[in-house]
Amino acid sequence: LEKSELLRDGDFEKYKVFKDIRIIGVLGITKSVLPELAVFVYYEDDTVEVVPTRIVALKAPVVSHV
Repeated sequence: LEKSELLRDGDFEKYKVFKDIRIIGVLGITKSVLPELAVFVYYEDDTVEVVPTRIVALKAPVVSHV
């Protein structure tokens, strides 16, 4: 898939991963929170956000392979 195919309308506003906050790690994977496969992303500001895997793979490919 092309990078443009991985992003959808509203992704930039909806997910914190697009802001300049460093990802510390991924805490788990789920299919029950969003209508697509998603991960619990842990940020340097001690917050956790559920983010679709398609976005994590695009924005933080090293984290997505941990």
